[in-house]
Amino acid sequence: RMTGVQAGSCGTEEYRYGADGRRVTKKTGTAGEVAYLYGVGGERLGTYQPAVLATKIVFTAVEVNVYFGGRLVTRMEPGASVTENVFVDRLGSVARRGATGLRYFPYGEERGGTTAQERDKFATYFRDGVTNLDYAQQRYYSSTAGRFLTADPYVAPGAAAEPQGWNRYGYVAGDPVNWRDPSGLWIEKPEKHPFRPPDDVIYRNVAHGGAAGEAPLEPARGSGGEPRSIEDEAMEIFIEATKNLGDHENFGGERCAAILRRLGIDGKRILDKAVTLNPVDASQSNTPIAAVSDQLPMFEGQTVSQFFAAQPGTTTLAGTKTNSVVFIRVKAWAIKSQNAAMGTVIHETMHFLGIRDEQLWAAVFPGVPFNPADTAAISRQLSADCLR
Repeated sequence: RMTGVQAGSCGTEEYRYGADGRRVTKKTGTAGEVAYLYGVGGERLGTYQPAVLATKIVFTAVEVNVYFGGRLVTRMEPGASVTENVFVDRLGSVARRGATGLRYFPYGEERGGTTAQERDKFATYFRDGVTNLDYAQQRYYSSTAGRFLTADPYVAPGAAAEPQGWNRYGYVAGDPVNWRDPSGLWIEKPEKHPFRPPDDVIYRNVAHGGAAGEAPLEPARGSGGEPRSIEDEAMEIFIEATKNLGDHENFGGERCAAILRRLGIDGKRILDKAVTLNPVDASQSNTPIAAVSDQLPMFEGQTVSQFFAAQPGTTTLAGTKTNSVVFIRVKAWAIKSQNAAMGTVIHETMHFLGIRDEQLWAAVFPGVPFNPADTAAISRQLSADCLR
């Protein structure tokens, strides 16, 4: 994560981050330090200037944002008595701020000249003035290059059917018109637009039999003809992955056998358990973490939904204290390929069999130090080594 840059005549600009990965302070040489306050959905509510007054630290509002229905609608600068109405498009890009109109090229560069920086601009991102980079919560994005500056730690490995998976720096799989990536970790459909169908509909390119995320010619339909929701699509992908693993012909190989030998476990146990797993939408669960998992003692005071809200990189959690419940982030699962889904199911199944991430890592990546920040790499490697 970027912690500082050379800011020309301003000296060095420094950044600090919170436990959830969001940037909480920015300090620029002569301009001083500002702190950011975020809402529960990750929206930036305000920017504040800290100062020491006698024995207290006082925060003065530099900028305050007002949201309605998840969209930015008003921007205020209390110290300058400035209040601006804000209009955003379906991607969340600011199209008008007060009397100033903004237009963008597909990957976020401004058209017709650069407007004031240090503002929310393209696709929910905050554009820094010194670097001209977009702050995307978990990564930084360059609208000039049309890519992120650091690799996606969670993206599934590419395959013949998904060549974009090899590009871990790419933005929304090369389709910035129909998708966005607010957190910098996974893509999602834009918020509801008054002239489009609901945003929770998964689209398929039915003319070419394409997968979710391709050109949206018409909504995917269930057996009764109704539009498929993101929740329905995510659950089906999970269940299909368990069924595919139930067909033992999809599982095996020499590298997989070597992993199982290191773990001292029979592959049949994994497959027999996998088909019993049941997915649950994590955002709808108020069950305490302590009641469903023994692997997260530091989060025992939170519910499952609170844990997922605070950990934007987490897509899946095995409820090891339950018999077969797996909590999933539906927006992430709704766009998983089957290979990625099956690798994740294998990973979570092993937790139900008493195998922890440290043991899995040692078996999958022998000799490589355990990286608790990238346990998703285990799922990716299991997919590569154990699926035929």
